[in-house]
Amino acid sequence: MGYRTVNHVPSIYTYEQAKHIHDKIVPIRGRDVRPLGQRRDSDIYSIRSMDNRIECVLYKTPVVTFYEDGMVVLYTNGWNTASTHQFIWALTGCYCHGSRGKTVIRVGEKDYTISESMRIRYVGDGAPKWEVLTKEEQYDWQIDRQKANEVRAKYKEFLTFVRNGLKLRTTGTDAVFSTKELSEQFGERTTPWGMLAVDDNEFNDVALKNSQHAVTFMNLIKEEGNYESYYKAMLMVAGAVLNAGYRRIEIDRAEVKAHPRAVMDKLYECIYKWHSKEIFVRVKLAEGKVPSGRYDTWVDR
Repeated sequence: MGYRTVNHVPSIYTYEQAKHIHDKIVPIRGRDVRPLGQRRDSDIYSIRSMDNRIECVLYKTPVVTFYEDGMVVLYTNGWNTASTHQFIWALTGCYCHGSRGKTVIRVGEKDYTISESMRIRYVGDGAPKWEVLTKEEQYDWQIDRQKANEVRAKYKEFLTFVRNGLKLRTTGTDAVFSTKELSEQFGERTTPWGMLAVDDNEFNDVALKNSQHAVTFMNLIKEEGNYESYYKAMLMVAGAVLNAGYRRIEIDRAEVKAHPRAVMDKLYECIYKWHSKEIFVRVKLAEGKVPSGRYDTWVDR
């Protein structure tokens, strides 16, 4: 959970509270603007009274609006920004954050996505307790375990080869790879900072769906009984793990290490992405759950 940075905006739960706060705030001289918070921030946070509602405004957007009948509308107007989330959190007392380009608000123990607007009603007695009136149905991609097992069975021989290979290489908690075997397989190149490293041009995008590296990898593991191909495919995946982020497999190191689980996870990622149409299913989530987005880039839409 993050930390609230909008510290001078009051918590408001009801229309009556909002109206009371609005009425006691002195407008900025020469302007019809009532600051909500510090007066120097009047162009950022303000409060205004309309026919049957009180609007709490962030910049020019009425992000939280309190109606006479008790309904409260949260409105992002597509601005799923940190300041929007902080503003909603400050006013309602409900933790709010961004996820996958949308606003997510936590009401009680449940999370809800706000695509653009949401209606809630205050049900507390001085505490920030709310009832959600409009709930968006949420869906996410999940792995069909039976289908995944069927796909893995197609590559049983290769998977067994890799598992056994990793066991033989493991010392302590890590599997050890020599920079020599990697450079012999993929060649060498000079990094921008002048270091000699294993050339990653054959494996860097192995987990990028439909990349040439992914095509090469899948062709290698399809060749049953071809252990030379299996060996190269294993090194491609290991190289992608070892080469993650800003790290490079520098030749001046005799050996490099990777956790066996990390190598196997990357391997399954490559295979599952390739067979995504067979493996992944779209499922409706229970109320209070929001999509993780974990597999969004793995699936063909």
